[in-house]
Amino acid sequence: MTVYSVPIPDVEGSAAGLATFSPDLAGRALPLVEHWTSRARDGKVPLRAEIDPSAIVSLLPYVYVCERDAEGTLRYRLAGEHVQGIFGQSLRGRTLDDFVKDPQARVRTGRTFAAVLDRHCMAIGFGRVYRCVDRVIVGTRLVLPLRSGAGDPDTLIGVTVPQAERGLDDSTPWAGDATRLYPLPFA
Repeated sequence: MTVYSVPIPDVEGSAAGLATFSPDLAGRALPLVEHWTSRARDGKVPLRAEIDPSAIVSLLPYVYVCERDAEGTLRYRLAGEHVQGIFGQSLRGRTLDDFVKDPQARVRTGRTFAAVLDRHCMAIGFGRVYRCVDRVIVGTRLVLPLRSGAGDPDTLIGVTVPQAERGLDDSTPWAGDATRLYPLPFA
């Protein structure tokens, strides 16, 4: 199976491919994948209301939830303390256009988020995950789809695990350019 012309393994709805992509993410984000998987019932992507924050306490500073509105715009519903600290503001109700100043970064991130919702897949990317005024943050990003009701996925939950801070001249590719999409066997 291929997505964006990048070969991806068939992970049969599990986190099996996670450890080979980023050992750091596998160890730190696995609770989110396991909890998400435990909430996927009857072949359906879990409901946002079924995600229990107490099951992913160690990840909460790095977690964010975005919801797609009727016009197709993704708005942040919540963002953990670390994520908000990167941008120096609350992200609640904001879109990528509101706080991501680099237009290419907005496109890359928006493309990944849309693919997660439209293709019902898990996205994992490694590289530059945040660009700040004076530095970039390199890390790994994991994004999973959620539903707010009976229909198709319209919400996503993500976690970004920071691994290093580097100067603005860092040549590490953007995570959005080094993202793999893993198909999930859920409707």
